[in-house]
Amino acid sequence: MPAGRVLGVILIALAIAALFNSEALVRAGEGMKPGTTRDIVLAVGRPLDDVAGALTEAGLRDASPLHGVGVITGTVDDDSKVDALLAVDGVQRVERSRDVGVPSPDEPVQ
Repeated sequence: MPAGRVLGVILIALAIAALFNSEALVRAGEGMKPGTTRDIVLAVGRPLDDVAGALTEAGLRDASPLHGVGVITGTVDDDSKVDALLAVDGVQRVERSRDVGVPSPDEPVQ
């Protein structure tokens, strides 16, 4: 298999892993032997994981970084903590969750 193809497979695997679990990605990178692959893994995993840690300190619970889309999801106990979350370096905006409803099959089409 050509080296370029191997690197492509590694990058795709990293993107998928980062999308679902940044903390595990960072742990895996730190456990690798020094080299290019380790450097790439840590370059992808650390920044969003650092922001997630700062958000947790600011009051975010259940922080889940999604590297593939550059988003961190989580919950706060009350709206008064939103300003603290916005003050974290690296946070561009905080969005509140919204309820989405689907009408029952018996409802008329809108």
